[in-house]
Amino acid sequence: MVIYNQELHESTVGVATWNILADGLALGEFMNKGGDSVVLWENRGPKVVSFIHKMLSTPEISVVVTQENDHASWILNKIQEIDMPYIKMVRRHKGKNSEKFYISRLRDELMKEGYYSEEENAKICEFECNAGKPGCKLKTPQCIEKCASEISKSLRKNPNVREILTKKGMTCTTYEDEHEESNNPSDIYHSMDCLAVYYDSQTVKLKGQSDENATVFRLDFTHLHSQEEFSIFPAHLKSGEDKKGEIERVKELRLMLDEAKKYNNPIILMDSNTCMQYKGKIQDELSGEETDDFNYVHDVIESNGFKNVIDESDRGNKCFKMRHAQGSQPKKFGELFYDTIDKICVRKSTEIQPIMLYSLPCEFQVVSTKHVKVMDKWRNDSEWRNKLKEACIEGKWGPNMEANSTSDFDNIRKEENSCNEGFINAKEILLELYPNEFMPSDHPPAAVVVHLSELERNQSEGKGMLQNIIKFVLCFGES
Repeated sequence: MVIYNQELHESTVGVATWNILADGLALGEFMNKGGDSVVLWENRGPKVVSFIHKMLSTPEISVVVTQENDHASWILNKIQEIDMPYIKMVRRHKGKNSEKFYISRLRDELMKEGYYSEEENAKICEFECNAGKPGCKLKTPQCIEKCASEISKSLRKNPNVREILTKKGMTCTTYEDEHEESNNPSDIYHSMDCLAVYYDSQTVKLKGQSDENATVFRLDFTHLHSQEEFSIFPAHLKSGEDKKGEIERVKELRLMLDEAKKYNNPIILMDSNTCMQYKGKIQDELSGEETDDFNYVHDVIESNGFKNVIDESDRGNKCFKMRHAQGSQPKKFGELFYDTIDKICVRKSTEIQPIMLYSLPCEFQVVSTKHVKVMDKWRNDSEWRNKLKEACIEGKWGPNMEANSTSDFDNIRKEENSCNEGFINAKEILLELYPNEFMPSDHPPAAVVVHLSELERNQSEGKGMLQNIIKFVLCFGES
């Protein structure tokens, strides 16, 4: 862990990346201790604020990049209210599923309670997003906006319903509640999840950024102590453990790396949605010459002169999540993830120091050391990963892990392991699944201190100038 000193502070910048789990994507999917009540925004939102506040309160960290953030202004306001009015935020909208799921959940609940009729729903869609059938599937931004407008009208007619929905786990905030500008502040708030960057304006100054419609999101900063320049590249790459997903990720990453090479002290902070553990599964899809020529995210980072500085083997950097068997995505039921997919990338020549966030007073806990060996086996041995998945599906495990029985799975484990000394029940391990009481997202945050260097300017303009200087010095020395 970094130990703070003034000299380090003036020549470096601490950065963190964290996928905070979009509110619209959190309910009805994840298994943990306590179930859906743990992931309600009213319960985990304040914890997200607390974590970001405490990261920015440490002397090392000046910039925190968040992914899947659909409460960006609310979070900023809460951080400023605590004691940090100098924290500022810049964002760019990225995904649309969070907004779609959130509005559809509100609509379905209103219809269920009789406050919103099938006839009203059928009138919403003018864009044929449901192949001509009655009812709207909210497949277009226009449909989402129109549905949200109708929900707002319904809630204004029935003001007590909002409180009922809130008790059922719907966030149900207004634009005014979220500190967002709107022509109708009392309308129900909804937003695409975004890439939101929070920064300490007392330490760094935002001097420029990419155009709103630019393919690559970039923020240019100056460090106020050292006057060194650096550029932040926030990103959230496509998900999927398959070949198609990796191809899309590589395509997006290449564009970002090409852009990053042009700037001084570039720092890429992303949920990459991939790691070395995905390689085996992808290779199973490849054949012949395709195997040799296939490009993985890791290789593309390396071949472009960058390095990922987040340790994939550190338990503190791993996502630890599993979808239960009662959700809306059957293909993902029981799929265990114990992977480090968040990355911070810098040039290979750039010096860094890792920050072990779980050693700082941020109040979150990571997977217990005594469970790591078992977790590695369940995740990396495809046979055991499938056995755990089957146990989840056949046992119809629900969101609250405390209510799920792992006895059948534990019996299989005991049968295949004659030595049961030190045996740990599966439930004890799975009760640590994220998000939980101590980790409000399915991702842990990751952070490093980056040494800013004047030399980076030469590298960003090309290595040729530096090489010529070296040659000149050598020749001068020989004479």
